[in-house]
Amino acid sequence: MTKNGQPGFSPRALIWDVAAACLLLTRLPLPNLPAEAFARQAQAAWAFPLAGLVVAVIAGVTGETLLQMGLGAVPAAARRPIIFAVLRLRRETQY
Repeated sequence: MTKNGQPGFSPRALIWDVAAACLLLTRLPLPNLPAEAFARQAQAAWAFPLAGLVVAVIAGVTGETLLQMGLGAVPAAARRPIIFAVLRLRRETQY
């Protein structure tokens, strides 16, 4: 603990913050997190933009891959339904 009563820097807390932000703000199929991760929800607000970055990177890589495969702009623009279909299938097969 620091002298003002706030917890000090912890690499584990940073990882939990990013994971909790992704779990709270996206529909990405992530594993269950321990209660420790959700106890820091207010402190994890700094990681909310990183959750958006994760989603943007996934969408960008998918779109670029489709373009590089020569599928054209229309399938690349339709990447959102493709991403959600893949994630939904993955989530359904986990149960």
